[in-house]
Amino acid sequence: MFDDLLAGIDKKLTGNELNSFLNNGKKPSDCEGVNYIIFNNKNGKYAWSQLQLIHPALHVSLVHKITEDLHWKTITDRLSAFGKNPKINCIGHPLESLTKQKDKAEQISNWWHEVEQRSIEFALDYE
Repeated sequence: MFDDLLAGIDKKLTGNELNSFLNNGKKPSDCEGVNYIIFNNKNGKYAWSQLQLIHPALHVSLVHKITEDLHWKTITDRLSAFGKNPKINCIGHPLESLTKQKDKAEQISNWWHEVEQRSIEFALDYE
């Protein structure tokens, strides 16, 4: 269902700018309050976190923009530069399992090891 919505928006936006669909010459940045806000409480006490789901039209428009050749090259060049910094570890990229384990399981296992376990190690080293 959501795929159908995104496909319809994609079809409508392909070859068009998002602001051409907005009234009164507005820009997407002028459209406050269009994202869906979710408040999350993990422990039932006072620690509430706000999450936002981006409006589907903004999402599709952003995907169109960042995947244009010039923008995509800028992004990949910047990520390559980050990859050369030994203090930055990119562990969120998709992994292909080299064992009998499924790719998704490999991804979760890698995240658990690299984030959860390393966080514990660092917590032991720092106050």
